[in-house]
Amino acid sequence: TRDSLTKALYAALFDELISTLNAVLGSPEIREDRFIGFLDIFGFECFVFNSFEQLCINFTNERIQMHFIDALVKLRQEEYRSEGIEAAHIDFPDNSAQLKLIGGKGGVMSILDDECSVPKGSDGGFVEKLHRNFQANALYEKPKLGKAARAKFTGGEDLGRSMDALQFVITHYAGQVLYTGHKWLDKNRGFVHPDLSALLAQSNSRLIERMFPANAEVAGAKRDTIGFTFRTSLAALSAEMMKTTQQYIRCVKPNSRKAAGYFDGQFVTKQLRYTGVSAVVEIQRSGYPVVLPNTELVSRYRCIAFDAPQLIGKEIRPGEVCKNILRHAGQLSGEGNFLEKPLLTAQVGHTKTFLKDSAHAVLEFLKYGVYERAAIAVQASVRQRLHRRAVAMLRVHTAAAVAVRDALAARDTAQASTLVDELSVAWGKARLRAGVVWWLQPLLAELGDLEVEITSMEEGLEA
Repeated sequence: TRDSLTKALYAALFDELISTLNAVLGSPEIREDRFIGFLDIFGFECFVFNSFEQLCINFTNERIQMHFIDALVKLRQEEYRSEGIEAAHIDFPDNSAQLKLIGGKGGVMSILDDECSVPKGSDGGFVEKLHRNFQANALYEKPKLGKAARAKFTGGEDLGRSMDALQFVITHYAGQVLYTGHKWLDKNRGFVHPDLSALLAQSNSRLIERMFPANAEVAGAKRDTIGFTFRTSLAALSAEMMKTTQQYIRCVKPNSRKAAGYFDGQFVTKQLRYTGVSAVVEIQRSGYPVVLPNTELVSRYRCIAFDAPQLIGKEIRPGEVCKNILRHAGQLSGEGNFLEKPLLTAQVGHTKTFLKDSAHAVLEFLKYGVYERAAIAVQASVRQRLHRRAVAMLRVHTAAAVAVRDALAARDTAQASTLVDELSVAWGKARLRAGVVWWLQPLLAELGDLEVEITSMEEGLEA
């Protein structure tokens, strides 16, 4: 009763807050069919002890995952259709069996509702019915009794021997979860007693009085279970989502310690699996995972056909240039024609080109081959120019060094100093570094030696 009252207060207060916010932010001109909704859901949950709450949360995640995958597949297929691409079957993980097992007619929640309405219904009777009804279901498992089963599914914590008989396993899209049916009937009944509702309606708090109006319940009316209400609300949410355009945000924590600069690979991998990101990657990889606008493909890979300029002329439409590049790439690689069966690893649409990983890898390999050859050619040209300038500078330096030594031999320090200054200016104009052309190092050293000799001779003459 206490827990039911707490949950009822929380739910009513949450609804009241949303209603108040909408009233404050809204206006008479706003149409009800135009709105922005935020759906914040728990991630997939698998704890040491998993109860009715975890089943509801995981069932919600199954439903949202179905919407997400369905929207993603439909979006990709619609893109194929609009671009005139030959329809390709997209393999994707289907969790409809999980949804049927949990929330379908005769499913886990339906059996729980039935057990709640049966005289002397019990948690044990509920779990026994699950074992009996789903013994042939590949997604359901009756765990073996004992510590081995607990170690496999719950991390080894001893929940007590009496709990063994209440355990069952469901395989969700994210993995297996061991549930324990302890107090599930009480949690599913979970409605607030009429006397408590009447008491809340008489509260001195205007807020609580408004959230729990008097005579809200019809006498003798059948009360819906938490599971039934949950499934009804989830069905309404699903119907609403089908009318909207959804944007999904997946939040991933780098670690469980809330520590900066620390990345826990196993922790992140588990989240990616639990949030369905791994399934999204599988879908993206099926069909044609690489999609590029035709103009971008031309600008990125036209270098592959530089040896055949007639294939990439500016007068040719981008779509035809894409086809020419792909055919040429197939010939260069020896793979064959990417655009024809049996390969069909690429298709050119009205505005976009669709590539399988294999075709994209070939294009990237050929592109970097062109880049490598171009880099070698540029390096060779630069080295050639540098060495030509270096050889020219060698001739200038050799002649100037001879003239400086002749002037020093004649003790004409003024002439020698002038020649050295002119040689230094010539080196500056040449813009040559000894680190680039290694054999210039002795010449620069000689220039320094000449300057020292001139200084020494000038000091000797003055003395």
